[in-house]
Amino acid sequence: EQAEMSGLDIDTRSDIYSLGVLLYELLTGKTPFDAQELVSQGIDAMRKTIREKEPVRPSTKLGTLKGDELTTTAKRRSIETSKLAKLLRGDLDWIVMKCLEKDRQRRYDTANGLAMDIKRHLNNDTVVARPPTVAYRFQKSFRRNKLVFTAATAVAVALLIGIAVSTWQTFAARKAQRETEAARTGEQRQRLEAEKKQAEAEAERQRADAQARKATESQQQSRRLLYAADMNLAQQSLKQNNLGRARRLLDRHRPQPGEEDLRGWEWRYLWQLTRSGALVTLTNRPVRGYDVSFSPDGSRLAVGWFDGRVELWDVPGRRLIRTLTEVRPGRVAHVAFSPVGNLLAATSEPESVTLYDLDSDRKQIVWRATAQDERQVRDLSFSQDGSRLVLYAGARSAANKLGEVLVVNVAAAMIESRHPTHFAGTVFFGAARLSPDNQRLYLARSDQGAGWYNIQCLNLATGQELWQTEVLHDAGLTALAISPDGRMLVSGCGYVDPTLRVWDTATGRLVRQLDGHTAWVCKLVFSKDGRQLISSATDQTIRFWDTSTWTETKVLRGNSDEVHGVALSETAQLVASASKDGNLMLWRVDQKSAADGYSRLPETLSRNEVLPLDHSRVLLLPQGKPPELVDLRRDAPPTPLTEIEVSGNVLGWFGTNLLCHWNGTNQIVIRELRGTEFAQRGAVTLDSGMRPGGVACNPVRQLLAWSEPSSSNSVFVVNFATPGRRVELKGDVPGLVPRLFSDDGNFLVAWNSAGNSVRAWNVETGQILASIEKRIRDAVLGGGGRVLVVVHTENSAHETVFYDLARPQQAPRRLPGLHVSADLAVSPDGGLVASTSESGVVRLFDPLKGELLEILHGHMNGAFGLAFSPDGRRLISTSNGREAVKLWDVGTRQELLTLSGIGMLYAGRWTADGDALLAGPPWQVWRAPAWEEINAAEAKEKAESRQP
Repeated sequence: EQAEMSGLDIDTRSDIYSLGVLLYELLTGKTPFDAQELVSQGIDAMRKTIREKEPVRPSTKLGTLKGDELTTTAKRRSIETSKLAKLLRGDLDWIVMKCLEKDRQRRYDTANGLAMDIKRHLNNDTVVARPPTVAYRFQKSFRRNKLVFTAATAVAVALLIGIAVSTWQTFAARKAQRETEAARTGEQRQRLEAEKKQAEAEAERQRADAQARKATESQQQSRRLLYAADMNLAQQSLKQNNLGRARRLLDRHRPQPGEEDLRGWEWRYLWQLTRSGALVTLTNRPVRGYDVSFSPDGSRLAVGWFDGRVELWDVPGRRLIRTLTEVRPGRVAHVAFSPVGNLLAATSEPESVTLYDLDSDRKQIVWRATAQDERQVRDLSFSQDGSRLVLYAGARSAANKLGEVLVVNVAAAMIESRHPTHFAGTVFFGAARLSPDNQRLYLARSDQGAGWYNIQCLNLATGQELWQTEVLHDAGLTALAISPDGRMLVSGCGYVDPTLRVWDTATGRLVRQLDGHTAWVCKLVFSKDGRQLISSATDQTIRFWDTSTWTETKVLRGNSDEVHGVALSETAQLVASASKDGNLMLWRVDQKSAADGYSRLPETLSRNEVLPLDHSRVLLLPQGKPPELVDLRRDAPPTPLTEIEVSGNVLGWFGTNLLCHWNGTNQIVIRELRGTEFAQRGAVTLDSGMRPGGVACNPVRQLLAWSEPSSSNSVFVVNFATPGRRVELKGDVPGLVPRLFSDDGNFLVAWNSAGNSVRAWNVETGQILASIEKRIRDAVLGGGGRVLVVVHTENSAHETVFYDLARPQQAPRRLPGLHVSADLAVSPDGGLVASTSESGVVRLFDPLKGELLEILHGHMNGAFGLAFSPDGRRLISTSNGREAVKLWDVGTRQELLTLSGIGMLYAGRWTADGDALLAGPPWQVWRAPAWEEINAAEAKEKAESRQP
């Protein structure tokens, strides 16, 4: 308190401080503050120390003393400092320190209080003295260091404020950041969700697209398979002469907008067979045409329709002149022109037959059915001299089985005789004819219910029967025709039997049967000279027959339904037809037949003497003659190409129109056929002057390879456009002849004439890449020209071997096969190789992998020749007879068509335009019209179609 110099009263508590100092020194041997240190500090510093500095606790002070600083008592008692410090630590420390408190209010109030606390310590009781609390220590420290604490507090407050502000800013920034991050996270989440949804949508779209593609591919495959099936059905329909069905089958594969066009050569080929060969269609009515007849001069045509209508047409003017009889429901119209004069017999109103004199425009009814007899006209015909009209009237009801044949005297317009006949049948049955001398009457007898018919011959004057033919079991007789010489009678019957029967008119004996129609015959007509017979039938055809041999010579197609009526005008050289589809048509007599569908080339041409060109043209190499150019689109004789004297000098044909030939002295000449003229592309002079053993050519790289007899082991290669530098490819066997160039010209393959030594070179390096010492049947380059595919034949088996010329060190792939292989062909892109064999199958290979892809079964006998179409979509294989050529869809591996021909056909070819295919020898050609021809023809048909 004295040190404070504050003027406070000095009391007992001040003495307690002194007692505390004394107790401190007794315990430790040292005063709380070092006296010397205090004196040395000066009075102010001493006072400051006493006022502000807290003395060290006794136990702590004792622990800091050195041995020589211990009290004498401690030394005497030999008490260890550490043990003494331990004794002081605790209550004694706090009793002393309570005495030494700077704040006297915290000291003992009296000396007795101090004594009692010491006593409690000695008795191990709880003492009053306690260590100062943290708050107290802080308070004392604050009082001692107000300025420091104030400054520190200010600094602390500033720091706190700064920290608070910084914290707030950080918090705000972090909050903003969190909000930003939250927003960003939200955006990211939204973006991720959007991306997820987008990915899911994309995945769903891809799945949908995949399913759609799969469905589309499945649908496309189904369409392709349906297309292949329909092409086969269309061909079968044509063989049955059902043009209507064939047309419908073809029409349903005309592509809709956006659809793949599946149509190929087969569609175009069948299309032309379904087209009408008619010169013109005069009209098309919504009712079937039934009967037609030409006037003697061919200028008029009478037509009878199934609804009873009779029309007269101007043939040169192609127009309807007038209608003689209007529609009579339930009545069928019949017409017949007299062979002399302009007289027409026709059914008329009511159930009657009228003679029309077209010169005088007079008409007269010569027969009318009564209400009682209920007869209906089945047939009308004039005698050959025109003096008689024969009328066949059949019963209208099934209950009445009596028919009647009436002979009318034309000049008198009167019925001359009546001849009852057994008759029961439909409106199509019944016919009668007079002999050329008008002495005999031939008439049909039939019973549809009983299913029989025959022909009866009567003496016209007496009515006596001269003979009857045997009874034939069929639905009834539908047509009769007598030859102009009166010796032969031809009959047609239906509904079951399509056969034509030729009878001897003298005896009624069956002479022969004519097979050709596939459904019942409706009408028969002889030419005036009797050399031709024309028949129309419900098989939709009109057929011509040579009566000297009784063979079919021509078939006219074009109707899409049954051909009921047919007539011949030799004056106008026209044939008229009326059919169930309502068409009234005119045909040229000299029209060519489309029955067989192919044309023939000279039979003397061998396998390598027919070379297909562009634009459906073919080069023929007849022995001992110049080459000949044939245009398959036109019916014209071959054009000789006299620039090459002898076809034997032709060494090879390459690409589309490039030809190599020997000039006869010392040159190989390369020419390009442009139109009908040759343009020279190059020439290579041979020093030996000897004709080369063979050549190979790459038109794109303009490379020519050849071998010379004088250099037996080598093959030479040159660019024929600039033939200065020659490359010699050395072999190790004699007689090698170059055969194949790869598409890029990098590889060349040669083999000898015996076909038992094959070599393949790298043209640039001259390295031999493949050496084959085994008999080969055929060889091609596939896989873009890098894979040599060879067929070896041994005994009754074969082996197909694939040599990768780009990897000559790689072992070749070998695939065995049964039976002898015949031919190889490679697709235009090199991706497929096909082979045939005597087992009749066609095998397809992947040349790069050396794998068998498919076996095509179709030929009943051996398959021989092969050729891919120029677009690679179709493949033909050749055999013989009725399955001379089979056409395959490369994509679906389905058979599309089977073409009939003649001979054993060992080779197949396509023209460069893909319009014609050839097979031989003997060489036959099947051509399909180009799309331009089809479009033009259909446009013309549409423009020319006229309604009645």
